[in-house]
Amino acid sequence: MDGCGLRLVGEVRGCRPTRLWEIRGRATSRCITMRRITVSQTIRFEARRLMQVCDRIAHDAPQIGLDHLARPVFIIGVPRSGTSVLTRMLLSHPDIGGFPQEGNHLWHPKLYPWHIQADGAHVAPYEIAPEHFSRHSLSLWTPADRERIRATLGVAQFLCGTSVIINKSAMLCFMVPHILSVFPEAKLIHVVRDGRAAAYSRMIKEGEKMDTHAKIYQQRGYLLSRNELLEYAARAWQDSIDEIANQDARHTLSDREILLEVRYEDLCAQPSETLARLTEFIGVDVLGGPAQKIQFDSQNGKYRRELDGLAIERLTELMGRGLKLKGYLET
Repeated sequence: MDGCGLRLVGEVRGCRPTRLWEIRGRATSRCITMRRITVSQTIRFEARRLMQVCDRIAHDAPQIGLDHLARPVFIIGVPRSGTSVLTRMLLSHPDIGGFPQEGNHLWHPKLYPWHIQADGAHVAPYEIAPEHFSRHSLSLWTPADRERIRATLGVAQFLCGTSVIINKSAMLCFMVPHILSVFPEAKLIHVVRDGRAAAYSRMIKEGEKMDTHAKIYQQRGYLLSRNELLEYAARAWQDSIDEIANQDARHTLSDREILLEVRYEDLCAQPSETLARLTEFIGVDVLGGPAQKIQFDSQNGKYRRELDGLAIERLTELMGRGLKLKGYLET
């Protein structure tokens, strides 16, 4: 099958099959490098290059990706909730490969990045109205988009040479039915973090992005203060928690072992035990050796150090229902 697929790419691109094996070898090497628990400009650059390779092959010879796609796992959660931490942990497993970046351009092909897409002028950005943004994005999907995302993730899996492919995105909480429609064989991992810590971290990150693209945010009427961003982040966290809970109840996702929820705090405090749960859920051998030594320090204390009492009280008020539901407040 691999040989036929490589010949197909050769026909489309005028490229010899041996050349494609070289591409696969370099890409696999980059995937291995990305599994290391370090983040650098070099690795981010390589990730972008590998993503371009995946997009190119999926466009020119989609059948390669469609033939190789198997056992996709999607890591979802609000931004700054620990999805990247979990992804780096899982990518240390030899049987798990990952799409090199979040792939938001695949999930939101007409709206991402919001600040440069023309259709973004007709909808508030994800950080302000995630549910409306998601609904509008889905209304713009075509059948070609469905094939494209399956083919692209399949190509990434082919390049990684793994039995499982993971894709993490912080822009999927309001797209669970769509994920399972496009990928009926998928499993979902929902990462939850104390909403106050997630909202504070998101305010910092989104604020920096708004500063960078201040002109377009101002032109479209969405240039916000830090306090406004903090409130939007808090409301989005609560809405996302409600949405995942509703979808789980409606479709019995947890009962059918399609959805597993993990807490950021457990990833930091009990990484070995949490990873054992995750690998069992995914269906791969338990991580051993160096992977068991992975440690991440919780960053949840930052919001308490940086925000005053009134701001923390306001966050707790906005997210109280979800905080209680997830065990962050006494009932």
